[in-house]
Amino acid sequence: MKVEIKKATQEDYDFVRANAREVNCSMYPSKLSDDYAVTGWYGGKLFGAGGATVFWQGVAEVWLIYTEATKEFPREAFCALRTMLDRLIADNNLKRVQCSVRVDYPTGIKFAEMLGFHNDTPNAMEAYVPDGTDAYLFAKVIE
Repeated sequence: MKVEIKKATQEDYDFVRANAREVNCSMYPSKLSDDYAVTGWYGGKLFGAGGATVFWQGVAEVWLIYTEATKEFPREAFCALRTMLDRLIADNNLKRVQCSVRVDYPTGIKFAEMLGFHNDTPNAMEAYVPDGTDAYLFAKVIE
């Protein structure tokens, strides 16, 4: 089977939020941004959505939500998500991408590190997410 990466729709985004592995995704915005957003599919299953908001030339904030389906094919999902990130970087000629990760979400922290991000805020950003939880800012600088 082959992984497919498609432009995200609102329906896809709603499905991913409703079936997210991370329980806190219900706090994410309910409307899909008009910025860059894609979905990943494997064997006909929607397993994740990700996107970016470009702040200014060369710099973007990225986001990712993946579903329970990734447990069925973790290697393929990870490779596809890395491909989605690489495509985002190339399509937007980015030099820096960054993302926030809740301090109480060790899986997300590990995932960001596996994608080549480093923690820019070891002391965390206080009360960063809607429920008041602190978050780290991870960044990846592209040479």
